[in-house]
Amino acid sequence: MKKEEQYDKIFEHKEELTDMLIKYWQQYSNMGTWYFWGNVSILLIPLIVLFFTIDKKRLFEIAFFGYTTHVVLTYIDIILSMNNYVVPTPCLFSSRLGLV
Repeated sequence: MKKEEQYDKIFEHKEELTDMLIKYWQQYSNMGTWYFWGNVSILLIPLIVLFFTIDKKRLFEIAFFGYTTHVVLTYIDIILSMNNYVVPTPCLFSSRLGLV
């Protein structure tokens, strides 16, 4: 198989995977589900609390630490995901676990 043919095959599979992910999101994780709004609230409520309680004098130091931590963990996640060391597990409230 030539280089171009192999790249075209990879690109076709990538498009198919993207379509499957979009269909999954539309079916199970869209903005009409409680799971989506639960995740939004888990993100926003701590930020609102943090806004009123953070030490304004150390804001740059705290933000820089958070940014650095975020970047390092993102790179670790990318490396582990590309090598299939991270396998997505079902959510705690997933119907596959029988908890819902």
